[in-house]
Amino acid sequence: MMLGIPLIMFSYLAASTAGGEIQDGQILFEISHSKSRKKLMIGKFSAIVTIILVCYILNFILSSIFYILFMARSSVGNTDFFSFESYHGILLLKSFAGILLLIFLSAMAFAFSINFGVFRSIVFALVVYVVLKMLMYIHSINVFVPGYLTLFDKADFSMPTLIYQSIFLIFLTIAVIAVTLKNFNHKDF
Repeated sequence: MMLGIPLIMFSYLAASTAGGEIQDGQILFEISHSKSRKKLMIGKFSAIVTIILVCYILNFILSSIFYILFMARSSVGNTDFFSFESYHGILLLKSFAGILLLIFLSAMAFAFSINFGVFRSIVFALVVYVVLKMLMYIHSINVFVPGYLTLFDKADFSMPTLIYQSIFLIFLTIAVIAVTLKNFNHKDF
């Protein structure tokens, strides 16, 4: 559920930002008023990442406030919610890893939409998510699969795993955007 609705929402946002504007012809106007196609696409993707991060931060702040006000001192709550050794620390790390995975999957939808349109891009992002989820059941490789900390229920939240997964997802996202920029530069409108 953590990735379900946001994945669809942000995949649609990413796909419609690139592919939707290409299908509608809006991109021609933007290209004619932009000095660089590369800067245009980097700006579009930066806007998507900014929206994802703003939603994440707002959700985190509101969830924390409501937890502190209504749940922390109840029978199911825990007043030690600032400890990273507790369940709350693991949830915080899991949400951070989830945001990186969400940005990566949005980058995939963004890249795919340039050639295949909005709907197919959203389906593609969902298929990538399902494939990654299925790879979590292969215990010999699941630590190395992007999204391990988010998609695997009993993930190892050690510092080396967290660093590896974060760097790997950031690298993959940058690689997808680099391929997107190259693909967009060669596209004839």
